[in-house]
Amino acid sequence: MADAVQEPATGSSSHESSKDKHIPALDGVRGIAILLVLLSHFPAPFRWMYPFQSVGWCGVDLFFVLSGYLITGILYSSVNRPHYFRNFYIRRTLRIFPLYYAFLVLVIFILPRVVSRYYLGMETTQSPWASFLYYSNYADVFAAWAPFSLSPFWSLAVEEHFYLVWPTVVRVIPRNRLVLCAALVSLFALLSRLAIAAFQWGWLPAYCLTTSRADSLAIGAMVAVLERQRPEWLKRWILVISGSTAAALVGIAKWRHNLDFNDWTMTTFGYSLLALTFAGLVWLAGNTRGPISQFLGNRVLVIFGRYSYCLYVLHMFVLIVFTRWFAPRFFPALGWKADAPLPLSTLSLAVTFLLASLSWRFYEAPILSLKTRFAGPLSS
Repeated sequence: MADAVQEPATGSSSHESSKDKHIPALDGVRGIAILLVLLSHFPAPFRWMYPFQSVGWCGVDLFFVLSGYLITGILYSSVNRPHYFRNFYIRRTLRIFPLYYAFLVLVIFILPRVVSRYYLGMETTQSPWASFLYYSNYADVFAAWAPFSLSPFWSLAVEEHFYLVWPTVVRVIPRNRLVLCAALVSLFALLSRLAIAAFQWGWLPAYCLTTSRADSLAIGAMVAVLERQRPEWLKRWILVISGSTAAALVGIAKWRHNLDFNDWTMTTFGYSLLALTFAGLVWLAGNTRGPISQFLGNRVLVIFGRYSYCLYVLHMFVLIVFTRWFAPRFFPALGWKADAPLPLSTLSLAVTFLLASLSWRFYEAPILSLKTRFAGPLSS
């Protein structure tokens, strides 16, 4: 996902400054999120992985909560500084657009001229403008589902809508009303999903629409504001709330025999329960020291977190190319079945990771270095 990369900063107060320092454990949370997403889409090579694979879709919700938390922290700390909007949006543009639009141009316009759209996972006919203009989540619901290679892009659209609106909210709403505002956004998203269920409009609108998923971003935003305004209250209650919602999710999983993203329990109250659970994890990563932060800040998770955006953009495309083109041609020659899960997952994941690492080193990082020209409390 389009992550908010942290950088050291000087806050307007000593407390805000402490919140604006780079925390490796938060990179590790992002690493967990992308690993969950990869696990949900890549074939599980071992039986013991099946239960984890079935809940891998939750990684998107973890991305949402983390984005709401980090972006709100950035905005809160810079709201009274010069060039507030300019700095935020230029930094976001440098982080998101170069990779996003380069990939879209490649898979929509260039590669189909030399390779069959089927092998690229681009055979469906959703308008390319849906992705280019960040309304693919609405196109998925009201027009046609995105091509397979672009199927994860609905969540990038949700985040982009948040980036467009939330800076103005933080700038206009008084600081002492921000938590209430975020709570109202969360309530509105929940009521939207309940209305969708009541009118029997299916699971897709509840899963994809920004108005239905804004609660995860808003709950992350609430944590960011509360830890700056009422840290003792948050410290006292955050784990109680998150623990209770986690227990509720376990109860739902036992009752429904799984946590399916399209089950009515999840498309009503479940997404909110999941966001509150992840809010506790994000708070732990950002505010505690000890075994938990050491685990979250380990090198493997941090590296996956660093590459998470490119991994998210590329992974379905690479998997489809391997599944439809590479494996049927080369696996039989090696004595493997074309759909053998272990080599298919291993090779496609390795290629995705390699491409992401090259993209970071030679494409994304050089572009991100331009952000130093637009000073702010954190990289956005």
